[in-house]
Amino acid sequence: AYLPVQCGSTFDAFLQKFDSTGARKWGSYYGASGYDESRGAAIDSKQFIYICGSSSSNDSIASAGTHQPIKGGGYDGFAVKFCEPPAVSILSQKDTVCKNDVYSLASGGTHSSYSWSTGATTSSISVTALSTGSYTFTLTVTDSVGCPASAKKVIVVDPCTGIIEKSSADLRLYP
Repeated sequence: AYLPVQCGSTFDAFLQKFDSTGARKWGSYYGASGYDESRGAAIDSKQFIYICGSSSSNDSIASAGTHQPIKGGGYDGFAVKFCEPPAVSILSQKDTVCKNDVYSLASGGTHSSYSWSTGATTSSISVTALSTGSYTFTLTVTDSVGCPASAKKVIVVDPCTGIIEKSSADLRLYP
């Protein structure tokens, strides 16, 4: 979401998307320190979402370089463009690996660009588990119209020494 919580005012515009069963898929507030009210919404052919309204906020409504980056009077109008975040997930064969194992993480879909917290820009990465502990990987993707979304995956690295019983029929022996 652009803003997952209100911005210090009791009146912020908001946008919600629901699925066909009425369950909330995502949502966002839009506003700043003042009274920010949406008055209309529209969707274009590329599924960009536009909301317009009025604002008394002195901050965080306009971007630098826009027609009017600061408030010009008591209430000013605003128009803002949102995009629906693409579905993103991180796939792995296991969530727990042994120290010194090499494991792969992959995007759960096809996107226009990929950016991993490791700095990689490919759809999948290979990682060597050098130290024990819990590690969080983040993947940010962008779809064909430029909409971003992120996912996180936690991988636990165990020392894997001794014998670990997986089930009564499956036993693994480690050095």
